[in-house]
Amino acid sequence: MRIIDFTHQQPSPVRTQLFEHYFSYWGKRKTREIPAYETERIQQSRVLISSRLPYIQRAFSENGFALDKIDLVLMIGQGTSNGHAIIEDDRALVWIPLEAYSTERQVGVFLTHEIVHGLHYLSRPEYFFHTHEEKNHLGRQLMTEGVALYVTKTLMSFSAEDALWADYIPEAECMVWMNACVQEQPALRTFMREHWNDIDGLALDLFFANDPDDIYRYRAGYFIALSIIESIVATRGLDLQALLATPRTQLEEWCLSTL
Repeated sequence: MRIIDFTHQQPSPVRTQLFEHYFSYWGKRKTREIPAYETERIQQSRVLISSRLPYIQRAFSENGFALDKIDLVLMIGQGTSNGHAIIEDDRALVWIPLEAYSTERQVGVFLTHEIVHGLHYLSRPEYFFHTHEEKNHLGRQLMTEGVALYVTKTLMSFSAEDALWADYIPEAECMVWMNACVQEQPALRTFMREHWNDIDGLALDLFFANDPDDIYRYRAGYFIALSIIESIVATRGLDLQALLATPRTQLEEWCLSTL
């Protein structure tokens, strides 16, 4: 795995391409400005990532995953995302905004999660997106996020709570949220099955953290995504490599059936 630090690198075609993608899909589209963060905060994040990365790489290696086609890109963003991945030729650029990482648990959970997205897109490019409509497609989000959550949880031996939240919210608040998702799970599954092809409205809100008093607008999509992929893996007897290699049409069929 190559490490590319855009906070020190001069402008380049790769950097320009990445930020075009970032501002198009993940940043605040009305402004292309990057906020000013304290140097100490960014440096602490860089040190955290550097210290935890060997453990993360070892976990992938021990589970049969090669990271030789992954470029881990360190950047500074607008505080709007933990990162994601872009496919470029036969490589995945896994971009990590340093301002989003402040604890070891966040690095362990979300850095691993974003690397899984890169591996998944490399293995099955049909899960990647090229338009806003493709990115926002509810079914695509459920499948890709469910796979990233499940693989991260398994690789790093995390609890479901850790894989879903790390330590972004207090433990007590996390348990209240988990219980609410469990209670609402039948209705959530019905909604996702009936709105599988939606690209706006609750299809987006389910994967955002906009309203802690309403789980439909507070990341409940991630909860259902993890539970669906866990069910499929158990039923189909899939290992991690087989899960990432499953064609989108096949996984979509299994997801809809499970929902």
